[in-house]
Amino acid sequence: MISSARRWSLAPVALLLACIGGQTVLVRATRGNPGLAVDEGYDERARRFDELEAGARKAEALGWRLDLTGASGLEVRISDGAGQPVAGATVRARALSLSGGAPEELRLAELAPGVYGGRLPAGRWELRLRVERDDVRLERTVLRDLAP
Repeated sequence: MISSARRWSLAPVALLLACIGGQTVLVRATRGNPGLAVDEGYDERARRFDELEAGARKAEALGWRLDLTGASGLEVRISDGAGQPVAGATVRARALSLSGGAPEELRLAELAPGVYGGRLPAGRWELRLRVERDDVRLERTVLRDLAP
């Protein structure tokens, strides 16, 4: 039988081992799944926050709207407040597969005025879309199931 004083002296050791075990689990989880790691470029976005927000306010004032279409591919339609297509924009997507794997960076091609597209494998994706034209910027994050 362990004495009460001895039991209390083992408590800090038990807490230390529990903390080390918890940290080990967290490190293994983030190294094994890039989707759980810190997003690349977050520090740059933080430094440029005011500039990025000004571009987002302009997109909102212009009534820019972003719609995803197409079940088997990535197709984005961008229109303004009057429903007219937003042509000549740069559209980028950071695609994170919800089943794991490294993120994919895409630059979507303009297929028609205001319609931009790219290819991704079938699966469930978190898409971080960024649309820029001149000093106007629109960003959206959406979940999307792409069929084969």
